[in-house]
Amino acid sequence: MSYPCLKEDPAEKICPARPPRITAAGKGLGPLRGLSPFNRVIAFAAALAVIAVFPPYSRAADGFRQYETKYATVYYRSDKDFYGFSRNIGSLGIFGRSLENAAAKTKERVDAVVDRVETILDMHPADLRVAVYVYPTQKELEEVYRGMGLYSEAPVAFYSSRQKAIFVSAGNVTEGVLAHEFAHAVICFYFVTPPPARMQEILAQFVDRNLWQE
Repeated sequence: MSYPCLKEDPAEKICPARPPRITAAGKGLGPLRGLSPFNRVIAFAAALAVIAVFPPYSRAADGFRQYETKYATVYYRSDKDFYGFSRNIGSLGIFGRSLENAAAKTKERVDAVVDRVETILDMHPADLRVAVYVYPTQKELEEVYRGMGLYSEAPVAFYSSRQKAIFVSAGNVTEGVLAHEFAHAVICFYFVTPPPARMQEILAQFVDRNLWQE
């Protein structure tokens, strides 16, 4: 299950936090207390503009490490999460558990999955670059999902076209799940106006089912 890549994408409807109430005495305004009412309005408008452009929470401040592949930046919090992600997408196999080995095999596997997705779809966007956020548990992934203002049942993974990011949990991700979400990413990068959500889902499911079939 994924977000559609269209303008009605629920991820586009994240609302910023409500700004502090302006009172005559200036109470509760914090650093804005010394500003004139006009400048306070300007400051609030600037803050809301920043929130509209960036996600409502900073994952960079959440202690993520990162690893680069050709197509993706994989963000993870611990070696355990990285090993879990690597194992579940088929990277480790018999190659042992050294971090250096796991990183090299994960890079190969992620990029091989993306290459295969592009081949199946016959779509090769030149500017494809996606973040992959690996959360330790499904519960944390669900919290991220809820933090985006989404209250339907949280999927095992999802793609946000606004953030150009795939969100997975280390324990529930599989090679097929990752391919499915990369299919959404490839489709969204390939088309100036992406096709309808249902069509995208049909294509993504086709990729999942036929990932390594010739």
